[in-house]
Amino acid sequence: MSDTSNTLFAGSDLAVRSDLVEAHERAWAAIAAPGTWLNGEQRVAVAAEIRHARECAQCERIKAALSPNAVPGMHESLGKLGAAQVELVHRVVGDPGRLSEKWSQTVLARGLSEGEYVEIVGLIAMVMMLDTCMRALGLPERALPAPKDGEATRYRPAGARKKAAWLPLVEPEDATEADGPIAGTAVAARLLVARQLPLHAGRIRLPVRQIHPRHSPAAGGNHRRARLGAASMRLLNGGTLLHAP
Repeated sequence: MSDTSNTLFAGSDLAVRSDLVEAHERAWAAIAAPGTWLNGEQRVAVAAEIRHARECAQCERIKAALSPNAVPGMHESLGKLGAAQVELVHRVVGDPGRLSEKWSQTVLARGLSEGEYVEIVGLIAMVMMLDTCMRALGLPERALPAPKDGEATRYRPAGARKKAAWLPLVEPEDATEADGPIAGTAVAARLLVARQLPLHAGRIRLPVRQIHPRHSPAAGGNHRRARLGAASMRLLNGGTLLHAP
């Protein structure tokens, strides 16, 4: 394990499992690496904007308003992203419960591609989870990693179609070998960023004994509840979001 891994959770009063430390290491390395639609520098810039959005005064005004569409003004950004990217990051971070398909289409109309939209939402989910874990342990947020060289693959699954979700998604029957090792509900959830699925599906998930209802007394031997729980976990670990934002 690297020195960073040994010191990542230093200062916590709680013991941290080695697999959780390793999961954080892999997640941050993936954030810094080129993705499907964004390169490493752009992905790290998105991560920085995610953190910055938590202190945005405009986001606070939007959150306090009766309607998020009734608040004029601009978000306070770091100046590294375009206007559409900033709007997506700040609204998903600051007021995700009131997003709509109509709003998502206005973001795309400002020049953001569907693939970039999905990749940014995936980064928001990752950074928020990683930072929340650190805060829950009473530790400072980890410094953002240096971006890695390389170009985005810009791979779009051939079977991606707009159906039930706001953006095109890949149904299980439409998946191809080139889309990677995807199965079940995770396929639909990956939308247009299939290359990142191995990260979500196999690298930052919790051990099944800790999340699967079958292994919890609360399940009471109810296998239907266990199946539903497993599907939910595949969705959370395997995809960005199924329907929104």
